[in-house]
Order: sequence, then C-alpha cells, then structure tokens
Amino acid sequence: MAKTKITWREKPFKIAITSTLDKRIASAMILLRSELKRVLSTPYPPASRPGHPPHKRTGKLRKSVQYRKDRKKNTYEIGAFKDAEYGWYLEKGVRNEDGSWKIAPRPWLVKTMLRMKRQMALIIEKGR
Repeated sequence: MAKTKITWREKPFKIAITSTLDKRIASAMILLRSELKRVLSTPYPPASRPGHPPHKRTGKLRKSVQYRKDRKKNTYEIGAFKDAEYGWYLEKGVRNEDGSWKIAPRPWLVKTMLRMKRQMALIIEKGR
C-alpha cells in the first residue's frame, strides 16, 4: 500500500491569501475613491442644498479624497486628509450654541460608502 504524505505550509498560504485580499481591498478602495470624487464634481454655482453632497467650488475637497493603509494595524481609511479637513464639517454639519445649523449637513462620504458597499463587497469577495 502506498503512503501519502501531506505537508502543510502555513506561512506561504497565509502570504498568498493576505496578498490576494489586500489587492482586492485596494481595488474596492479605488472604486470608492472614484465614486466619491464623482459625487464631489457637481459645479458651483449654485450651492448644494442641505442633505445633498457639496458642490465643487475650488476642487480642494475633491482633490484631497484619498485612501490609505495602516500597515501596523492592517486597516484602511478613506476620506479627505490633506488640506481639506473641513470635509467632515460638511459631512456632519455644524450647530450653533442655540442648536440651529451654522452649516447644514451635506453628506458625501458615508452616504456614498453605504451606496457602494455591495459593489465593494463583490470586489473583495470575488475579485471583480
């Protein structure tokens, strides 16, 4: 009777899986970044209405949309990072002390992420 020997090489397997998953997540982030930039491309004037994404005035917010990976934590982030921190104020809005809106919310990030989550999940799951 012939003997069969199976050798499990865990490290190369983990490297291959991690590499594939990393590429798929990066592809999903690129798709989301493109969609965020598209959402932020409606020209001004007129100003956007509250509850709708901000219209492009200078293009600074649109240009600052990036994704990045924290290799130590093995996490990804996407948003407006460089020179456009005000993007979060537009996303969530700013209230006056009396509770009225100083800047009414003009959601562009979370709303787009929620709309794109199915497409992103397919890319991560199936690579397309």
